[in-house]
Amino acid sequence: MTPELFKQLSTETISAVFPLAAISLAEERGISSQKITANTGVTLEKLKQPSARITALEMGAIFYNLVRRVKDPAIGFELGLRSSHTKIGLLGFGLMSCNTYHEALHMSLKYSRTLTPFYSLNVIETDDLTIIEVTEATPFDPFRNLGFDIFFAEYWTIACSLLEPDQFERSRKTTEIWFDRPEPDYFAQFKDKLPIVRWGMPSNQIRYHRSSLENPIRTANSTNVHIVIEQCKQEMSLLGYNENILDKVRGHLVCRDGNYPNLCSVAQHLHMSDRTLKRKLRQKGITFLQLLKEIRQRDSLNLLQTTQLTIDDIAARVGYSTPANFSRAFRQWTGKTPSHCREEMRNGD
Repeated sequence: MTPELFKQLSTETISAVFPLAAISLAEERGISSQKITANTGVTLEKLKQPSARITALEMGAIFYNLVRRVKDPAIGFELGLRSSHTKIGLLGFGLMSCNTYHEALHMSLKYSRTLTPFYSLNVIETDDLTIIEVTEATPFDPFRNLGFDIFFAEYWTIACSLLEPDQFERSRKTTEIWFDRPEPDYFAQFKDKLPIVRWGMPSNQIRYHRSSLENPIRTANSTNVHIVIEQCKQEMSLLGYNENILDKVRGHLVCRDGNYPNLCSVAQHLHMSDRTLKRKLRQKGITFLQLLKEIRQRDSLNLLQTTQLTIDDIAARVGYSTPANFSRAFRQWTGKTPSHCREEMRNGD
């Protein structure tokens, strides 16, 4: 672990609701809370304090104890599917007070870091879809699969807790969750509890049909929404999350006339030197070129699925001098040719 990564994991914090959920699952399986918190620097008493938070490093240690003791690779989905909007406290109260699921979705995206710093959520809008692309904001490599299992199962379950039964059934048939890894054997037992799930995809995403986001929420209350937003803003400020450098850089990486901005240009837009931008990205465990690759991949997939542009035109749109260079890069990202990937996405394979 590099000094920069150690510093990041030691300062980023996560709500205590997540380690408490892990401890609860372990206790149900006959494993004491002391064994899950052993050698972590965390105590059950600390976790039960109002508004308690622990560092990402401490959460990693708890995950390590949980995985070692429980010995069940399926616990990520099990933990996620136990969630509801009531579990996440203030933000959950705000979500249930929104007028529509679309409004609740955008509130959750804006203030999710009050709960966990591990993921960065980027919205891609098409004519028919609202796509939430999920990337790691905090490197958590040993528990990457576990973390994504928890995240997607939890996101889906919290969404469902806001919907009426008929709304839930419609949403379940039209929503997709994409994982960028092969399907694990243990997924079969959870398949009926989730929407459409696709494995081996180019990136990790939640994909909603935009019409389903207009579902009204029965408990809507605009006054409560305003109160929650103000309190979430204060909490974001206290946690130091108002300056999310990854999201800011991603926001400036827009391809125009076949070219993406370079590091110097983005740094100027963000009113900092090249060296400062490099340092801030390094502290997040990523480089400018890695972010650019991520954005190129995202834009390529979006154009393949939502437009009728030829592969040659898409290559030019995302800054490749020749279709051959684009196809070579695309195969490195996905293991597939652009044409094959487009066919799979359109056929729903």
